[in-house]
Amino acid sequence: MLYVTGDTHGSIDYNKLHTIRKSFTREDILLIAGDFGAVWNKNTLKKDLEIYTRLPCLVLFADGNHENFDILETLPQEEFCGGKVHRVAENVYHLMRGQVFVLQDRKIFVMGGAESRDKAFRREGYSWWKQESVTYADVDEGLKNLAAHGNSVDYILTHTMPSSLLERLSFYGWTRAAANTSEYLLNVFAEQVRFTHWYFGHWHIDDEFGEKYTALYQKVIPLP
Repeated sequence: MLYVTGDTHGSIDYNKLHTIRKSFTREDILLIAGDFGAVWNKNTLKKDLEIYTRLPCLVLFADGNHENFDILETLPQEEFCGGKVHRVAENVYHLMRGQVFVLQDRKIFVMGGAESRDKAFRREGYSWWKQESVTYADVDEGLKNLAAHGNSVDYILTHTMPSSLLERLSFYGWTRAAANTSEYLLNVFAEQVRFTHWYFGHWHIDDEFGEKYTALYQKVIPLP
């Protein structure tokens, strides 16, 4: 079975997996919609990953804005289920941007990345990395790979949402949630790709945005 959840931030928001981890089997796949966060410190990397490597299932994550991209970019790159990944551990893979993966007979398009709204309080190369943002090159990669699948997938997995959905955030007090480049660029896929459902994290909420978009944070849900 495929499961999907929002940001885990290493061990900080791992608790949501405690209630469901006993249900995971070797045939299951857990998708994390960015801010995986366990690839953060090269000196403690193995220890930080232990809570995930002990899971029996595969753990696949899109990158968010709170990742150490300098470490991610040094990890071995491989082909996995139709797309490019960084192999983090035996059962943990980083799903690279703009890739289409075929997982349990379902096509999933992945586009990590988002801007940190707290980067003014972070230090570049230590707690913030400029590689966090979605780029035009990422979009070109995504469009090329989607074209090979007829611009049609079952699911889209991103870290943030398309800017067209941002107005809904006012219900959560995000009165200044102005769109950044990443949100604007995601509109390209919302407009050009046929998909059944789109899952994203980043905003630390669990809610439905219309019939086709779901924000995830604490929930861990099976994909239909």
